[in-house]
Amino acid sequence: MKIMEAVWPLTALWSGVIGLVAYFKLGNKPMDMSGMDMKGMDMPEMKMDHSMLMSMSHDMKGMDMSAHHDEMKMGDMKMDMSKDMKGMKMPGMDMKSMPAKPFWEKVALSTLHCGAGCTLADLIGEWLVFFFPAIILGTGITGQWVLDYILALAIGIFFQYVAIQPMLHLSVGKGIMRALKIDFFSLSSWQVGMYGWMAIALFGIYHGDLPKTSWEFWFMMQLAMCAGFITAYPVNWILVKTGIKAGM
Repeated sequence: MKIMEAVWPLTALWSGVIGLVAYFKLGNKPMDMSGMDMKGMDMPEMKMDHSMLMSMSHDMKGMDMSAHHDEMKMGDMKMDMSKDMKGMKMPGMDMKSMPAKPFWEKVALSTLHCGAGCTLADLIGEWLVFFFPAIILGTGITGQWVLDYILALAIGIFFQYVAIQPMLHLSVGKGIMRALKIDFFSLSSWQVGMYGWMAIALFGIYHGDLPKTSWEFWFMMQLAMCAGFITAYPVNWILVKTGIKAGM
C-alpha cells in the first residue's frame, strides 16, 4: 500500500531500531481486506477482453448460480459487492502465494498507520505552538494539546482516505466520512496514551520545566508515542475484529 511508504519513516522517528526491525518483518506484505465491511463499495466500469471472459467462464464451470444472490449484469458489468467477498476467485491471482497474516499483525500495522498521522500532527503542532503560542482555558498546554488533536484528526483522516479510496472507489465526501468513521476512535485512543505520558513527564517528572528545544522533551515524546501505541492497539483490535477497519 502506497501510504505505508510514509507510515514507516514516521514510525521510525519514535520507535527507532524497533521500528526498523518491524519494517523488515512486517512492512512488505500486502493489505488484507477479507474482514472489512465492503458496503457502499463503488466498483468502476470494467472492460473485459476475450481472454478475461474465457478465464471467467472456465472458473465458473460447475458453479450453481442459483445459490448466488449478488447482482451481476454482464452488459454493464455492474456488481453488487455488498456481500462478503471471501472466497471470490480472481483470474490471474494466485491466492496461495499470499498467506494470511496473523491477526495480531494486521492490528499492529493498522495501529501504526493511525499513529503515523498522530506523529506528524504532533511534530507540526509542537513547533507551531512554540512559535505561535495558543492559550485555551488559561494554559498553554491545553491550547497545545487541542491543536495537536485537531491536526492529528485531519492528517489521520487523510491517511485513512488515501488507504481506502483505491479499493472502495467512494466519492470524496463518502470517502472522508468513511475514513472518519474508521479512524476517529483509533486516533483518539492513541492521543489519550500520548497525552497521558506527557502529563506524567511534564508535571510529575520535570515539574513543568521541559522546553521543546531540549533533547529530554523529544525523548519524552518518543515514549509518549509508545504509550499511544499501547492504548490504541486494543481499540484497533476491536475495529478490525468487527470489520469497521481493514487489517493492514
